[in-house]
Amino acid sequence: EVKAKIKKRSEPVEVMVPQVVEITEKDMYGGDLTEIMEMMEDMVSQVDTEIIFVNDPDKKEKTKSINEKLIKAGSNMLSKEKEESWKDLPQATQSETATKLIESMETSAFQMADSIDMPLSAPIVHVDVNIVMEVDVVDPKSNYVSDVVFPPPQARELSWVQGDSITIPG
Repeated sequence: EVKAKIKKRSEPVEVMVPQVVEITEKDMYGGDLTEIMEMMEDMVSQVDTEIIFVNDPDKKEKTKSINEKLIKAGSNMLSKEKEESWKDLPQATQSETATKLIESMETSAFQMADSIDMPLSAPIVHVDVNIVMEVDVVDPKSNYVSDVVFPPPQARELSWVQGDSITIPG
């Protein structure tokens, strides 16, 4: 039912995303992962048509909220509890599904950036158990562009963050 609503776009994406998060919190089989990934791709696409392209006055807040929930759903799909579900899938399908997950997260991050009209005083950071996302909008012509370090300090407490980081000079 959720998949059909998303396909038909019969409900706003901000109504459907929490339902998908709820589904990802339950036990799944391998086929469920691919189905959820299709739903996530559709919802990311729906953000553009419902919020970004129509200049919704609340686009920053709505996009940020949707992004947080998509990260939660993606993180749930990558949890230890879903390891057997991933093993249910053939190797090629695992790779395809994981790639789609990464692409959906990346597109969602770009949507966050697109929803922001001016440079930020601080980046927007979303940290979940298995996914960390940082979005920052800067004015490259400014003399005050600082270095960007990833992962951000908020993520360094996660067990899989081993102290490695990347710095992009400002």
